[in-house]
Amino acid sequence: PKEDPVIDQTGESHLKSAQNKLLELKDYLAQQNIPKPIKRTLLSHLNHSIRLLDKGKVENSIISLYRLRHQLNLWSMSGKLNEQDNRYLKNKIQEIIEELEEAYVIVETNKGGTYNQNLLAREIKLAEKNFQKMETKLKILASQGKAKSDWGILYSLALEKLNRAKSSQSYEVHINALGAHSLSQEGLFLFK
Repeated sequence: PKEDPVIDQTGESHLKSAQNKLLELKDYLAQQNIPKPIKRTLLSHLNHSIRLLDKGKVENSIISLYRLRHQLNLWSMSGKLNEQDNRYLKNKIQEIIEELEEAYVIVETNKGGTYNQNLLAREIKLAEKNFQKMETKLKILASQGKAKSDWGILYSLALEKLNRAKSSQSYEVHINALGAHSLSQEGLFLFK
């Protein structure tokens, strides 16, 4: 039987799509009225992620983009980036992360072998620990009427990643645990 051409069996389609989205985001930023120092830093981060992808370092690119999400929060909280731009950029960056995660799982699975099971167990445990801290902090803020609606989206995304990490296999566990951990860290930073 013929292989279904829609299925990306090598991860290459996901990688190309993510790179195209990174380039589109760079073009978008060039047209926006964002303070020049922030725009330069954003473009530098995006270029760094593209270079990492060019070198085949998909996981490092994902980590870099999660760090960029954190940086966006810092700028937004300090008033250097408006909330609308922050929300738009974080959503676009998360789309790219999702695409790269798909590519990562395919590429690493195709290499053969499995991710170290002991390491996976530790990664899940760390992600759970950070998620529980974030959840507790969010519940307290919600009970005080101080929670923001965007925080629920972040919470749901982190929960989804954590649940996927617990019900996946090998590289998918790793990349979802990494996502749950990163998003929980973001929540711990934001929920004040």
